[in-house]
Amino acid sequence: VEGPIRIDTVGVHLEDIAANLAHSHFTANGVVDFKKGFDFEAGGRTSLIDIGELAEQPIRGEGEIWAHIHGPTNRLFIDFDADIKNTSYLKLNLGELTGQVIWDDDPNRLLFKNLVSKVGTSRMEVNGQIDVGRVEKIDLKVEAPKANTRDLTAAFDFLVKDISWFPRLLNGPVTASATIQGGLKTERLAVIAQIRGNGWEYLGETIKNI
Repeated sequence: VEGPIRIDTVGVHLEDIAANLAHSHFTANGVVDFKKGFDFEAGGRTSLIDIGELAEQPIRGEGEIWAHIHGPTNRLFIDFDADIKNTSYLKLNLGELTGQVIWDDDPNRLLFKNLVSKVGTSRMEVNGQIDVGRVEKIDLKVEAPKANTRDLTAAFDFLVKDISWFPRLLNGPVTASATIQGGLKTERLAVIAQIRGNGWEYLGETIKNI
């Protein structure tokens, strides 16, 4: 960690503080007020392998992340704005990820707001929350109004990789929505999906409507 830190009667002032991790570089500016709490911003080029886990789940990817840390010590919020590639979280392959994630320190939950995932030619939007307090649970909604079956198969690969008969070569446009609910562990997760498609191709055959 390098850079000037000024301490006065108001609090601790951060002025272009630089922090280097194994694969990431951050800068921070703002103040930790002795009475009001936190109000500073930090961010830069990031590899999520340095973070390791988010809400007790492995996370991977690399790109830009900026965070606004604010609030009193007993009610801290961290607003993350991300532009990440090769993203993996909750065992989902999320590709390019942009949007906002908010950490609410009390009651210990992550809020996902209009988070956009791009996998191949497909675009998915994620909203919802993950609670990591006393009762650990997930409640996420995924919408894919204009997607491709192969892209969705790649995104949800952890669900189908051990199913030998799953039609991985299926190809065509699809409109899909899914809810991801349950506990944080894989065996407690439930994914409920609805799909509509037409003109799918599979092993030389055409499926008109699903």
